[in-house]
Amino acid sequence: MPGKLTKPEIAAHVLASVFFIYALLLASGRPLSDPDIFWHLKAGQETVSQGHILRSDPFCYTSPAKLSPTQLRGIRSQWLGQALLYLVYAVAGIRGLLMFRGLFIVMPFVAFYLIANGGRREKSPWTALSIAAPALSILVIEFSNVFERPQAFSFVFVPILLYLLERAGRRERRLLHAALLCLLMALWANIHGGFILGFGVIVAWAVGLCIESIAARSLAPLKPVSFYAAAIAASGLNPNGFALLLSYVGGFVPSHLTMGAQAAAGGDLSANIIEYKPLWFLIKGLHFTFPYFIFAFFGAILIFLIAGKARPAMISVALFLSLFASIWSRGVAFALIALPFTAYGALANIGTAKKGAKKRLAVACSGFLIIWAGFAINAWETDPYAFRPQAAGHSITSSMPSEAAGFIAANNIEGPMLNKVEWGGYLIWRLYPRYKVFLDGQLVNISAAQDYLKAIGATPGWRGILDKYRVKFIVTELVNDNAGQAVPLALALLRPASGWELVFCQDNSAVFVKEHSQKRLFELPAEIAYEAMLEEAYGLLAGRPDFKDALFTKAIALYGLGRNTESGEILQALPGAPEPAAFIKSIPQN
Repeated sequence: MPGKLTKPEIAAHVLASVFFIYALLLASGRPLSDPDIFWHLKAGQETVSQGHILRSDPFCYTSPAKLSPTQLRGIRSQWLGQALLYLVYAVAGIRGLLMFRGLFIVMPFVAFYLIANGGRREKSPWTALSIAAPALSILVIEFSNVFERPQAFSFVFVPILLYLLERAGRRERRLLHAALLCLLMALWANIHGGFILGFGVIVAWAVGLCIESIAARSLAPLKPVSFYAAAIAASGLNPNGFALLLSYVGGFVPSHLTMGAQAAAGGDLSANIIEYKPLWFLIKGLHFTFPYFIFAFFGAILIFLIAGKARPAMISVALFLSLFASIWSRGVAFALIALPFTAYGALANIGTAKKGAKKRLAVACSGFLIIWAGFAINAWETDPYAFRPQAAGHSITSSMPSEAAGFIAANNIEGPMLNKVEWGGYLIWRLYPRYKVFLDGQLVNISAAQDYLKAIGATPGWRGILDKYRVKFIVTELVNDNAGQAVPLALALLRPASGWELVFCQDNSAVFVKEHSQKRLFELPAEIAYEAMLEEAYGLLAGRPDFKDALFTKAIALYGLGRNTESGEILQALPGAPEPAAFIKSIPQN
């Protein structure tokens, strides 16, 4: 019979319970902020209502009527995940999605904590908590939005995969766990393209088994390899078969790494998608804090610190996930969830570890706690509100054009539209089938995406692009909320005699219509837009007073409001910056 809990164990369980509940409140209390979630919800709704997987892109008028095999694979690779998300929404609404997000973030760590303290082994609640707490804190504070899409299932499937890989290698219920492994991979391949990461984890595990076989001079460790091969084969049971896997491994992965390098320096639209960026860029360019890089490798190092008790298979997986996290930003979230489970094998053997191993474990866990403390201090200084559970006042981030979408629908504005790409999914969710968008985050038509960049940047020929697609209204932000720069197209449309009229402006969103095309709507003065630009600049500068692009945007807004003296004072702190009048004049008329 298990012995009674000691006071330190009880204290650890109480603290863990409070921590996990607090993390769930934080993760569930933040508004939805991933712009693509709305596209996935609408795609899921179409799949459920029509009773079949999407056969085309019905949401964008720039997408070809007949998609290429590559384009079709892209929109069908997450069909089941989209349907499941939509069903959650249909049953529980937006608040249900927020709770779903919170549970998917927190539950893997609760499971890890329970597994690490169960069974016939020396229990280690403080060790388990010290490993789980830093990773979970970083996910909740910085990465909660990546759990708002079908990829949330992939994050949870990785630790489940690790568990089944380890269990399939044992004699007890080996066939059952092998069957579950195949079922998991088949299900995963229909829910999200992250099953390809599962393929990588299986290969890394098999490499570790080969090392074990060589060390033991026996083929016994390789017995479960046939089960792993069956699991990989099972992943082919999806609408794309193995085509998606082959395209990623054979072509997409090399280009992905290239785009990661391009993303750090700028480049085209695809190169600036956040998930293409490597970890070092996030640390340098997005001011992310130091624990990510350290923690991704700390899980692997911890295993080595438990003298001789870590399986080479687990070490191989830990190193693979650490490498993956370094070259692909969202790989950090996978690593943060999975690496504690790679340490589980070490925790399970604490009682039989060599002399001195417990001391090394204590040192390792102390390192985790130091990382946790450093991250918490840094995050608190950056944003103290990040640690406060938020009320359900706004379930969707204010950066979405909620009021603009309502204005468009209420006034029955004649299309087609040009829209900010990141708003495409939300506008689809609000306005389809009444309106189709120009483009959304799926970027099905790359040629249209290139035209979008030229138009939104007001490069020479931008009017010709609007005419090419017969655009009659434009819904855009006034200031890029990431870069802090005034949107060139908005500045061009605000100029007198631009041929476009401002008919809606609220917060950072604006709607322009082609001159004389919507006679029912009242044209607003440009000063309203400049006031909105000024407010947005103030908001950006509140957290970063030295944000140069936001300062220049502030100078432009003040100039547009006729406050030239104040605008000039700002320019004095920006040596080399052009005068706002000259900058606006430099934007091509056509």
